Amino acid sequence: MKRKADLGLLLKEARTKKGMSQADVAEFLKLNSPQSISDWERNYGSGVPLPSLKQLIKLYGMETDVVFDTLLEYQCQKLEESLSAEFFKNPSAQKRR
Repeated sequence: MKRKADLGLLLKEARTKKGMSQADVAEFLKLNSPQSISDWERNYGSGVPLPSLKQLIKLYGMETDVVFDTLLEYQCQKLEESLSAEFFKNPSAQKRR
């Protein structure tokens, strides 16, 4: 089975490696609370806005190519899951021709 790309886990590992809390990162990004950081690390919600992701790459000292590849794979997987769910949601109701 293919391993799922996990952008959230990649971000969490980079943050903890830097010894930063979610609150530290939220403060750096000038966010009102660390909840957004928690959501991003759990791949919850709409995802990390690109300007914030670029700031995180610099803050954490991450390799841009690795983050881009992970983000691309993650987005492709989300799209595939969404399309599959919609396309195959009720195959017994489809008429054969």
